[in-house]
Amino acid sequence: MRTNFIINPRYKEIKSFLKSIPEIFDNRGEIIHQNRRNTIKVIEYNGLKFNIKKFGKPLFANRLSYTYVRDSKAKRAYEYSFRFNSSGIPTPEGVAYIEQFDGGLITYSYFISLQSELKHVMSELYAKPLNGNEKLFKQFAIFTAKMHDSGINHLDYSLGNILFDLDDNGDFKFEVVDINRVDFENVSQESGCKSFVKLWLEDDIFEYMSGFYAQQREMNFERTKKMVLFFRHKFVIETNLHKALKNNIKRFKRA
Repeated sequence: MRTNFIINPRYKEIKSFLKSIPEIFDNRGEIIHQNRRNTIKVIEYNGLKFNIKKFGKPLFANRLSYTYVRDSKAKRAYEYSFRFNSSGIPTPEGVAYIEQFDGGLITYSYFISLQSELKHVMSELYAKPLNGNEKLFKQFAIFTAKMHDSGINHLDYSLGNILFDLDDNGDFKFEVVDINRVDFENVSQESGCKSFVKLWLEDDIFEYMSGFYAQQREMNFERTKKMVLFFRHKFVIETNLHKALKNNIKRFKRA
């Protein structure tokens, strides 16, 4: 099995530990997220906490693609972390990435970053009202606008991929994670408004945030609000139809 290992030069003193991640991953650390495809663990070493995401073995077609056509998810996450931070959009610092190959094709890959010090995830705001959370949603909308003005369009901009906490001045600070699916582009008003669709929040919160987003980007508020709500409602309808179709297929197979 061939291995490709790339390390951030700032962490060269712990190179041997980082290279050992594939061997120790299953038996070390704390699982903080796991699904049928990927596993994320926090592992401590030498006084530092590392966030390690193991990407599951892709389907055969994707193994071909990630080997010969596209960069792996781990490589993209690592390289994008530097682009985010250099653009003033915080994300945990990339430490290293590892790609494993079998039979000439990629199997598993690992993205290693520092563990964020921010204590909260925006998913904690799911089903929470606007009342009492105005400052958080205002500053989040402005943060999103600044990210888009920096030419960054996160394609999986969901509540679970945004961390937040209070700084020493009582303002909110944010970090974006799960950054392997990103377009670096001139983010238009339409693309920017579409990026809100995966944020499962109430309509009045979208309306409220639209004002600050539009103001920060010097866009028309009414048009921005209408576009955000239109794309959001369209996404909800399509998501519900997709779920209903999957459930009907499952019932048909059991019949």
